[in-house]
Amino acid sequence: MILLDTCALYWWTLAPEGLSPLAYKRITDSKPDSLLVSSISIWEIGWKAKQGKLPLPGSITEYLQRLESTQQIKILPVTSSLWTRVVEMDWTHRDPADRTIVATAEQEKATLLTEDSVIQKFYPRCEW
Repeated sequence: MILLDTCALYWWTLAPEGLSPLAYKRITDSKPDSLLVSSISIWEIGWKAKQGKLPLPGSITEYLQRLESTQQIKILPVTSSLWTRVVEMDWTHRDPADRTIVATAEQEKATLLTEDSVIQKFYPRCEW
């Protein structure tokens, strides 16, 4: 299983040139439902779009509908047990979205596709 961080999700769906060659290959070679996305990534993309920091070709609702219509990804909810893990992680990183994405990768025993060097130093199963 492969979990896409927020940037990997955004680039894959809207700006594939932002992906590394390895990340692009891992995504394009994936089987149906083998790509995972934390629902916090949907929130993060929507929030950044609303603030004018990230362009979306429509509303966040339309973006989510397109994501949900693909057979390639599975969007995972943030459950109360996952929130507990986010709080209990022995990691000084303060970004709640990054912490949630890493906790989700841990929970799913997934490889995390991320270019974020802070995450890469903490979570050993990263690729980029």
